[in-house]
Amino acid sequence: MFLKKTTEPEPLQVAFRMMSFAGLHEPNSIWRYFFAISWLVGNNILPKALFGSGMEGFDSVARNLAELIFFGDVCIAVGIFVTRRRPFVRMVQLLKEIFERYKSRECVDEIHRFNRRMDRFAKGYIAYISLLVVLFLIPPISWTLYLAIFVSSDQRRHYVLLVEVQYYYLDIRQNIVHYLIYFAFCSTATMCSAYQTCMKAAIFLTSLQYGAKLFELLHMRINSLDMVKAGKERHEELRQIIELHKMTLRYTELLEETITFILINQILNCMAIWCLMMVYLSSALKVSDAIYNYKWYQEPAAMQRDLRFMIQRAQKPCGVTAAKFYFVNIERLGIVVQASYSYYLILKNRF
Repeated sequence: MFLKKTTEPEPLQVAFRMMSFAGLHEPNSIWRYFFAISWLVGNNILPKALFGSGMEGFDSVARNLAELIFFGDVCIAVGIFVTRRRPFVRMVQLLKEIFERYKSRECVDEIHRFNRRMDRFAKGYIAYISLLVVLFLIPPISWTLYLAIFVSSDQRRHYVLLVEVQYYYLDIRQNIVHYLIYFAFCSTATMCSAYQTCMKAAIFLTSLQYGAKLFELLHMRINSLDMVKAGKERHEELRQIIELHKMTLRYTELLEETITFILINQILNCMAIWCLMMVYLSSALKVSDAIYNYKWYQEPAAMQRDLRFMIQRAQKPCGVTAAKFYFVNIERLGIVVQASYSYYLILKNRF
């Protein structure tokens, strides 16, 4: 339904379709949104909040909190948006009114091209998230079914979970019936989370890009002033430009009113997830320090040979990589932030 090809898409068309399906476009359908949120909270967030991951240690707690924030982030963001639907609808109506005021062939063609580009972007993002959901759900259930059917209970450790969690009072690590119940509920909850993630991108990212496009169109209109005949025609063109500028600023105000609290929530949650995951990953350094400080040289020669592998391996970094390019750590995070700001300055000066 959302990926259906459209010849001339309207502004934020995919976003409105997703909102309508989620029950956010009509007051009588709002129960769909609350049902999806309740299902997500009850199956993904609440078990982690109440029972944790079922594993001990501070590292496990840090990872559990990071995953909890990740699942809660989209709920909070969309929940905030639910309270800001009215300014969003006014913003889209204003956007259409602004586009209708651009009559030149150059501007009209640019608007149509941009609408198609944003439509492809939103649909491409939906397809990307859908692929990630498939890759997230299929391997655990496939491997678990293999273990349950072909591996005896005394030879397997436990089934593969979607995330490390103690799912209420079910034995999801050893009992296949309990695992299937857990998988059925949590997989659908994950789909609800993925749907809200797609809706958030279709609404917020495209709205921001439309705001930037409005200023680009205004820039084009101003640059074409020299082509307008001096006198009454140019004065009329200037009057329309001034009016378009006011409407564009109004769009910015409505955009600010719609997403301001969502952005601060996004920033804080991203910072929290990064900090907690760095704490979790940095625990690997403790092994290196422990084996280095241990008086291994006082042990017998046979024991020293057994410890040699740990000593050698501890000299190499251990952790999660970003697509095998580099290890994710605090130092790398600082470099990425600095590089991002540098790229922003370059793009700003270029465009």
